[in-house]
Amino acid sequence: MRYRHLRRTVIAVLAAVAFVLLFGLLLRWILEAEPTRRLAINRIERLAAGFDAEIEIGDLHWGLLPPAVRLRDVNLQVAGITAEVESLQIDLARVWLTRRTVELGTVAARGVRLSMDGPPRLRLRGGGPRVKLRVRHLELEQVELSGAHLPGKISFDLDGVRAGWTTADGEARGFAAIARAQVRPGKMQPFEGAVRARFALTAGGLDVKTLSVDGTGFDFRGRGRIAAGGGLFAEGDGRVDLRWLDREVKTHGLLEGGIRFSAVIDTSADELLRAQVRSPHLSAAGFPLDDVEGSLVVSRKQLRGTLSRSTFHGGLLSGTYTLGEFGGVFPHEVRVEATGMSLAGLLDNLNVEPAGLAAEVDTDVHLAWNGKGIRHGSGHASVLMRPSSYALTVSGPLEVDLTGEGLLRFNA
Repeated sequence: MRYRHLRRTVIAVLAAVAFVLLFGLLLRWILEAEPTRRLAINRIERLAAGFDAEIEIGDLHWGLLPPAVRLRDVNLQVAGITAEVESLQIDLARVWLTRRTVELGTVAARGVRLSMDGPPRLRLRGGGPRVKLRVRHLELEQVELSGAHLPGKISFDLDGVRAGWTTADGEARGFAAIARAQVRPGKMQPFEGAVRARFALTAGGLDVKTLSVDGTGFDFRGRGRIAAGGGLFAEGDGRVDLRWLDREVKTHGLLEGGIRFSAVIDTSADELLRAQVRSPHLSAAGFPLDDVEGSLVVSRKQLRGTLSRSTFHGGLLSGTYTLGEFGGVFPHEVRVEATGMSLAGLLDNLNVEPAGLAAEVDTDVHLAWNGKGIRHGSGHASVLMRPSSYALTVSGPLEVDLTGEGLLRFNA
């Protein structure tokens, strides 16, 4: 009698399992049927229209455990954004009907190409979305991004992008790696390099906890923030190849060497870049400088460099360099003050034979020119020479003027 009841229990369990399997197979058959998939595609396209968006889906498939949808060949256009996605998988985690919230387990996209024309401008119809959406885990592979007409007149192209995040306790933490990033601020030459970052995504924007940039002529390590409104803030330390910078700001061979810097970048401020710089050795307009300390400020319209101190031919040198505007005639201006320089070293630097002359030189120099035409600029130098310990010493004042005709006039 006991075994009879046991057999009935086993038969009932097996029947229930068989029913569940048959029901699952039937449900899968229904979901995978062409009319069902086409109905789902049409429904998604109508939902996208509520965000003033146009979406086209090439193919759609369902998953049961866990509940999931897989899309292929997706095209999206919305408010200045155009996107193409080769494959997209979305896993459903849970649904809160009372909170009108849908939580997705994993969203994985591959082969994404997205372009932006200006900041996103989403317009919701009917008073906004009725359902809140949360994503636990995001994976992006083989992504290409491009943007133009962004705040600060910035445009960009990003290739080989990988990114992902995981949401826990209401905060999304993730990483991003960009094999090649090209960013063009305004009319300046583009900056190009590889980027790696770890970040936290909040309602106020994107907090970049660590940022690593390795560019063609520069590198940077620091942190930053991208505000929800589009502003960018970053601070950190890095290195710049001055020959590369010379090409970027079109100073036509005036800069050589390398510098280390500590910088702050803020696209919401008038001064886009503020940096403190230092270098054991560099060359500016052919003049060698050692033990250099200074600062650099790049605003929306001009560049200004300040040389706080340096060693130049045995003396101390300080000064400023200003590029008046990015574009137009590219006006340049240089002011230099020096004390205790070696006359023999300075003449040799100017390709003039010292002929045994020696003196310690103090000078105050002002020079201005446009574009490449430094020989057609204007300037004035006041020079005071003091006797040194050498036999052929020189002393006394000297005034030098650079005329617009490319001539130097001396008055001693």
